[in-house]
Amino acid sequence: LLEAPALANDAAREAALELSDFVMAHAGRAYVDARSPAGLDMLSELFRRNPSALLVYRCEDRADPGSFRLLMANAEAARISGPRLFAQVGKTLQEASRALLATEIPGHYAAAVVAGESRTWITNGSGPLADRTYETRCFPLVSDHVGVIYRDITERQQLESEVRRDRKSVG
Repeated sequence: LLEAPALANDAAREAALELSDFVMAHAGRAYVDARSPAGLDMLSELFRRNPSALLVYRCEDRADPGSFRLLMANAEAARISGPRLFAQVGKTLQEASRALLATEIPGHYAAAVVAGESRTWITNGSGPLADRTYETRCFPLVSDHVGVIYRDITERQQLESEVRRDRKSVG
């Protein structure tokens, strides 16, 4: 599920079970029988092959923004964030990225857990992806977990900018 080579099948299966709990909490059994072997395989594939970057964190201490532990990450998240992301699975923000703690991101995650609020923000890429723009959304999941989705919106922003320029030149 996490696509990290060092993970055993048991760990991937456990992660899929945890993901199925999230799905069932939001969709209910009427929509998915996620505990069946076929359901677990489907959820695992959905997470793994999703074209959006997907992360799942667990908040271990609501009073400590550094306590968000990365539990799951898909291949698209590692492509955007870098391959070191897989080495961060199982680590808290405090352990993995002190620089991230100085940003507004842990506050967004905390709002998802404490207030049950989704948050959306725009960020620019870094390193070889510095010319890219990403829309990031975090949202509450069950039991003090937070889901994070981010996707590349560079082309969309470029088109919107062109439309605004065209409207100004016409008007």
